[in-house]
Amino acid sequence: MLSFRRARRHAAVLAAVAAVAAVVTAASFAVVGALAVSADAGVRLGLASRSGADLALRASIPLASDPSTQDGQVRAAIARSFHALSVPPQVTRTISAEVPLRTATASGEERAGLVVSIPGLQTAAELEAGRWPASADEVTMQADAAERLDAGPGDILTIDGTQVTLVGVWAVADALDPRWLGDAQVLSGRGSRVGPVVVDETLWVSFADAEPAAQWTIVPDASHLTAADLALIVPAWSRLTSDWRGQVDDLGTIGKTGGLAMTATAMQERVDGMRAIEPVVLLLLLAASLVTLAELSRLLAADRGAEIALLWSRGRSGAEGAVSGGIEVGGIAALGAVVGAAAGVATVALIGGDASVLAHPAVVAVPVSVIAASAMFGALTTLRASRPDARAGAAEGRTRRLAGPGAAVLVSAAAAVSVWQLRLYGTPVTPLADGTTGIDPIAVVAPAVALVAFVLLGLLVFPVIARLAERAAAGGTVTRMLASRGVARRLPRVAALVVVVAVAAGTVALAAAYTGTWSSAFDRTSALRAGADVSVVAVRGGLDDAQLDTLVALPGASDVAPVQSSGMQLSDETGSLVAVAPDAFAELATSAGGALDPAAVADAIRGDVASVAVPEAVDSLVVRAHADGFAIDPDLSLQFVDDRGRLMRVTAEAQIVGDELSYRVEVPPSARDGRARVLAVDAVLAADAITGTDSATFVLTGWQTGAGADIGGAEELFWFPVSLGVDFSPAVPFEGTGFSADAGTRSTRLLPGTSGGTLDLGRPAVAVSRALADRYDLEVGDPFSFGSEGSYARVDAVVADIVAAVPAADSDLAALIDLTVVQRTALETSGAPPVPSTAWIATDDPSATALQAREALPPGTRIRLTDDPAGRTVIGSTALALGGAALLCGLLAIVTLVAVGRAERRDRAADVDVLRALGMRSSEQARLRRTEWWSVVGFGGILGLLAGGIVAALTVPALASAAVPDPYPGLGAALSVDLVALLVGAALLGIACAVVIEANAARVARRARTVRQEDAR
Repeated sequence: MLSFRRARRHAAVLAAVAAVAAVVTAASFAVVGALAVSADAGVRLGLASRSGADLALRASIPLASDPSTQDGQVRAAIARSFHALSVPPQVTRTISAEVPLRTATASGEERAGLVVSIPGLQTAAELEAGRWPASADEVTMQADAAERLDAGPGDILTIDGTQVTLVGVWAVADALDPRWLGDAQVLSGRGSRVGPVVVDETLWVSFADAEPAAQWTIVPDASHLTAADLALIVPAWSRLTSDWRGQVDDLGTIGKTGGLAMTATAMQERVDGMRAIEPVVLLLLLAASLVTLAELSRLLAADRGAEIALLWSRGRSGAEGAVSGGIEVGGIAALGAVVGAAAGVATVALIGGDASVLAHPAVVAVPVSVIAASAMFGALTTLRASRPDARAGAAEGRTRRLAGPGAAVLVSAAAAVSVWQLRLYGTPVTPLADGTTGIDPIAVVAPAVALVAFVLLGLLVFPVIARLAERAAAGGTVTRMLASRGVARRLPRVAALVVVVAVAAGTVALAAAYTGTWSSAFDRTSALRAGADVSVVAVRGGLDDAQLDTLVALPGASDVAPVQSSGMQLSDETGSLVAVAPDAFAELATSAGGALDPAAVADAIRGDVASVAVPEAVDSLVVRAHADGFAIDPDLSLQFVDDRGRLMRVTAEAQIVGDELSYRVEVPPSARDGRARVLAVDAVLAADAITGTDSATFVLTGWQTGAGADIGGAEELFWFPVSLGVDFSPAVPFEGTGFSADAGTRSTRLLPGTSGGTLDLGRPAVAVSRALADRYDLEVGDPFSFGSEGSYARVDAVVADIVAAVPAADSDLAALIDLTVVQRTALETSGAPPVPSTAWIATDDPSATALQAREALPPGTRIRLTDDPAGRTVIGSTALALGGAALLCGLLAIVTLVAVGRAERRDRAADVDVLRALGMRSSEQARLRRTEWWSVVGFGGILGLLAGGIVAALTVPALASAAVPDPYPGLGAALSVDLVALLVGAALLGIACAVVIEANAARVARRARTVRQEDAR
């Protein structure tokens, strides 16, 4: 009972201890839970942008003699391999084999056919004609494949000698369904085999020569996958063969396809970026709470100094007092931690999180550390106070002089090591031996430890400043003099206020710097990876004309430009070569927050390619030619390229006008803006176009618009023939305006050249990335040689510009080149230039346009947005978490201010009475107390902002870089401050402090007025 009554006298400080423990525990739980919820939401958002094979896995093994038993074993093995997933995956088994196939309408011709068994096809496909099978000898076929085979319902098919009846043709209902893995054979009937033909499973025994394989397609529910699930999928898939041995009979090699593992890896990179910042938030909270608890414990010991000395004089040893103090403060902290834990769990449940994430050791360590630190601080401060009065002052003074600097030096040394290691590696994320990544425990504590170190160093300066202020105020007003004196003689108590306010202000500065730095780095990297508002990347085969037309027709697309991205062979490394039309780059490419000047880069790389300019608003061109010696006139087609870089081949219609040929060709709509050009003229000769041994000549004689106007500059060009394929006798140049051919010539391409009589393009201009320039010591104007993908020839270019990074490049070692130059070179060396691998889309609504493109393009097509909403959802939550940490540190500061204020009102009540008796009015005493507190809080705020700024400059760029997925190595995160966040955070902290200070000043004034009323009576 006596102990309880003693505790009641110090209830304000003890309540503050419990409040700190509760707030920090609840906050740590809520932060971890909220980050986990954001990670899950971001993962699902990212998965929603994928389709086809990106969302599924497929395991294939030979079909066993007992398919049913094998199916059961494999399904059980799959369940065990993926048992830890939050939702069991959907598993579909199919059977397939390549077998001979013959139709009655194909004159007995036997072809390689793809025969499959697909359970539940009726629910996943729609009939185009016919009906679904009613018996085992009836089959169905994919509709496009049946059309190419000229087969239909009612036809008889012979499969490996077994006759079956084709009763229906179908098309899949959803081409983006992951179960199909984006297989073109199933989706459109296109492939090296005929089919697929779907048969009943019982029919496989009839195919004697077939070697069927069974496939199990594993499709997790993307709408319910969590970030934790991603971490399970990759290792489970990689261990599939070893895990299934002993579970599946006669298991050999497992064929593994599907891109979900790669998708999970890409999504996991974003989650890892978030995980790298999570410890920083927890450590900042923990550091702020430990400093606050240490100061509260010292305040409690100071308030109980007389009581502790009395107990010591009655025979209680210092050790007994330390144990009692530790148990008391630790018990109060434990009670607060329990309350905070309950609040934290309830918060996580309220926001839809899974409480299991709170079982992580790092999360549990926060309340455990708070309780242990509270007990330790309570014991140490009580032990220090358990000394005789005669020695206590001197001993305490010596200890404070030594322990203060000593603690600052120790923490500063730890901060120096931590910051050094963080800056050395540039990230707190380190690679592990198993190929995964982990958090460097030394580097990740750098921000928190460094902030505390700077605050403690600033605290050492505070007594000096306080004494100087006291001397300066000696000749000033009474209020100023008394305020300076009051602060100078109460340094142990006001130190608590300085520390907690400084830590809170420093955390505000740190959070504002991280928010600004990460946001700018993330936006810049996302924009560079996409290249434009929306980037569509074909996984294989490139984007053909039909797909580009589809993108142009999207309601949200205001402009579309093809981009060719390919490998680049350097002297000792591989890089990335990005080819885009200069006009398209200038108007569609992102500036990446000022990292690029698209217009200037476009001008630098613009190539000088000889061509025929297409006049504006012209819907047709007429090419006049003279043909001599041909039995059949050549067929012509023109290779147009518009200002966006789209290459289009258009066939011309020939007419005979007098003794000349007139070829009329329609100008594509996108080439009618006055910026399009004709890069080549293709001539195709019939097999009997030239008879006998004499040669024939073909000469271009003029270029006109469809209305008959001459096209300026065309007559100045020279035309050179190049072969389009394997000709027994390639065409040769004739008079600089055409070609000469003989009976062995089948085709040729006329390319325009300069008046000097050459096709040489000279050294094409390229813009290289800063990383590439640094690696090979390149400067503007230097020659640069590289090999292009698919060619043994090297390209001799010249560096026209050096840019921070090349948009849409897969490597940081990258170069940007005029797409027209690449197309012109390809027209010279190959029959058909490669189709573009990427398309850039300009749009006002990237998300809606991306969704439209996803639905219109084949499965597996990758779509990138310049703002990467999935990545922002996952990793952007860390900036909010740091902001929340700053808010909570401010709350801890307010708790401490309230506790100190209550203790001061009790301990300094006599001071108020004395000053009132001496004639100081209540308003003057309120102003005196207000001046004291603002001098302390103001110093703490300034110290914290300075410390936070220094720590941000030292650590934030490395932390922000770790939270940017797939960063460009040459583009580090530059320090940037979110001024709005800084001003709002500082204002909130200042307002909260002002409320507490004004409340204390009001209570002092009330006390002074009470004394005056009692005197009057």
